[in-house]
Amino acid sequence: MTNDDLHKHIIRGEVIIPETPPSPVIIVDTREQKPYKFSIPTVKRGLSSGDYSIVGYEEDITVERKSLPDLVRCCGRDRSRFMDQCNRLILIKHRLLIIESGWAEIELGQWRGHVKPSQVIGTLCLIAGMGLPFITADTRGRATEITQRFLLGCHKREWAWLRRKFTGR
Repeated sequence: MTNDDLHKHIIRGEVIIPETPPSPVIIVDTREQKPYKFSIPTVKRGLSSGDYSIVGYEEDITVERKSLPDLVRCCGRDRSRFMDQCNRLILIKHRLLIIESGWAEIELGQWRGHVKPSQVIGTLCLIAGMGLPFITADTRGRATEITQRFLLGCHKREWAWLRRKFTGR
C-alpha cells in the first residue's frame, strides 16, 4: 500500500491522522468495456488486477466483474487465462469477484456453447476454495451497488488500520 495519504498527516515527526478517511475515488480499469456508474467520483486508469479499485489502494483492494457470458467463457475456452487471473487476485488483501447473474440463472445454463452449469459451478467452488470470494447479483444495478459498498467498506477498514498502526488509537 502506498502511504501518500499518510505522509500528508506527518507534522514534525508526529503523526496526526484524522478519524475519517479522505473521500475515496473509485478507479475504473481502462480495459473495462461496460463500466459501472457509481454515485461517487471515478477515474479511468490501468489496473494490474481487477476492474475496480480505490485511488491509493490499488494493491490492496480490487473487484473483478464478470457478466454471465464472460464467466461461461472463463469456465470453458478461456479457463487457463481466468485461473491465472484468479491466482493474481488472491494475492490482493481485499478482493471480490462480482458476477452479474443470479445463482438460479447459472444453474439453468441457458447459454450457447458446450459449457455445462456444473463446470461453471465447479469453477466457482474451486476459486472460492483458493480464497477468492464471489457474489452473484441478479441485476447489473445490484452488482454496481455491491461493488461500491465493498470498495468503500474496504477503504474505510484500511484507513482505520493505518490510523491504529500509526497513532495507537
